[in-house]
Amino acid sequence: MRLALILSSTIFQFLPIVFAFSEINVIDSGRRIQNDPSLCIENTEKTSFTIIAENRENDKPQFPKLEFSKRSEENLAFARMVDNLLQRIAELGFRSLIDHSYFDRLKEVGTGIEKERIFDCRHKLLISNSKMLANIAYRLKDPTNDYYLDDSHSQVHGFIYEDPSGFALLGLIGESNEWLPEYQYLIQPGYSLLTHTREYFANKYIDRLSPRKYLEKAWKSVKKEKDVLGGATALYITVNPEKQIKIANIGRDWAGLYRNGELFASTAERLHKDGSQYHLCKWQGNFRPIHYKDSARDCQKSEWQAQAQDVLLVVSYSVRKTLSPAQIFEHSQTFQKYEFSDDQFVGASVGIVRGARSLPGELSDTEKIAIAVKFI
Repeated sequence: MRLALILSSTIFQFLPIVFAFSEINVIDSGRRIQNDPSLCIENTEKTSFTIIAENRENDKPQFPKLEFSKRSEENLAFARMVDNLLQRIAELGFRSLIDHSYFDRLKEVGTGIEKERIFDCRHKLLISNSKMLANIAYRLKDPTNDYYLDDSHSQVHGFIYEDPSGFALLGLIGESNEWLPEYQYLIQPGYSLLTHTREYFANKYIDRLSPRKYLEKAWKSVKKEKDVLGGATALYITVNPEKQIKIANIGRDWAGLYRNGELFASTAERLHKDGSQYHLCKWQGNFRPIHYKDSARDCQKSEWQAQAQDVLLVVSYSVRKTLSPAQIFEHSQTFQKYEFSDDQFVGASVGIVRGARSLPGELSDTEKIAIAVKFI
């Protein structure tokens, strides 16, 4: 009972650690984010006071100096707090009851959420089976609004999936619903496309399809859903263990491959003659856009061969319209000073999203997402 009370009073302070994030498949291969003291939020309040009796005629006793130290547990780094809890459990004689794998996972998850609060955006890593490092950062439209905490209400989605052999599918999905009445925005094809992409890759990854084929298969499933209405843009990328990159892009999202800090290759924007973007569309009755016949076959295709130390950066249109390719790479380097782990690249996507939000003229209510991949 005593152990239960200790666990309840300490861990339940941090149970609002909820993963409501754009999709990423984190494959556990034993690599973990190391706890970095430079990121700890610690606030120790120390209050001292002295009561000294003067030498008066009544000869009152002199009281000793009293010193009180008060530590705010809520401001301790999460990983350190878990360590303190484990130490206290051991002191009480319950060491044999500790499930270290559970507490290791608790520290990993808690530290990740703690950093998201510091950086004001969501951030995840891909623990890769191949020779690449990948991370993704996402900024909600309004983090204080519970409506936008639901992934199905997001306007942009990002994902990274990888099979056991190191073959990866990653990309961005956006909504294209300007042609719909406002009340129709509740039905989002983008989230449905994300869900079917994940399911298809999980079941058929051994096939190693082209990015356009993955998109076609997933969109075919979306079109079968009766309650989905609207348009979606998509940038799908496959990366094999030999560092070969294949891209299929329909819409305005952007990807660039950097070598030695310079842009080596990038996707080009393709628009209709009237200036509107290509997109995938599921329409009903009179609810249809002008270019409702666009399909996955209208994707722009690209193939690049990456080398060791090359960097692949993928950003939503909301980021690309704010930052130039040079600025995107520059901001990907800004978070190295925080030293998340032995590999400082893990903060690259965070730097891009924060950089896009910091410039004058940036629309504050626009969702932003960035994916960063480094080949090693």
